[in-house]
Amino acid sequence: KIGIGWMKPEFIEYDGEYSLRASNLYPESFIIEKNFPPGEYLIIENRQVRDYDEQLPGNGGLLIYHVDELQQSGQTRAGWPGSQFWPFDHYRVALNQADGNFDLEKASNAGDNGDYYSYPRELLPGSSGIHPSTDSYQFGEWTSTGISITDISAPGEVMTFRVSGLGPAPPSAAAVPSPTTPPPSIRTSAPSAVPATADDEPSSTASATTTWGCVLATLWTIPLLY
Repeated sequence: KIGIGWMKPEFIEYDGEYSLRASNLYPESFIIEKNFPPGEYLIIENRQVRDYDEQLPGNGGLLIYHVDELQQSGQTRAGWPGSQFWPFDHYRVALNQADGNFDLEKASNAGDNGDYYSYPRELLPGSSGIHPSTDSYQFGEWTSTGISITDISAPGEVMTFRVSGLGPAPPSAAAVPSPTTPPPSIRTSAPSAVPATADDEPSSTASATTTWGCVLATLWTIPLLY
């Protein structure tokens, strides 16, 4: 979505409260790359079960993706806590499933309501003992980013959340991004589908038929295009 211009991300660089409108109505998302090594970052998107997203499972909320552009195996090496080569094995674009079950990596289901972040769920550093976390796992090495995503609102067309661990904005900095007014052009219907290719399909160890599969396949193009 980002790579081909369907979505216009803002970068979060400082602590604060942020708001995010539903991506099926507004082409918005956030990226957090501060405190991560080059090529690794989080993408935050507000997905609501309506319009062209009406087939999504559950009640909607924030979806938080963990992207590692340097993961050369792409979507073919699924990993989760307790698996043999975790965290060296992980998707290039992984959906941080809020319930911590890693159902997509285990091919246990096609996505469910536990994948969204909304009140009272939080995404915290790995020192909390909870996975997924905001830690970096590039090259299979855990490194804490110290980032916390908390105070997440209930699902809705506009969702709010708080980010901490990045540091305060300097006095001279412009206001941090928190979009509240519609952009000049608002997309109210889905763009034409982009045909998947064989290279987009995960191996049998991955969740090739998951509901989020189209999301992951699209985001996989980020390193090449955005």
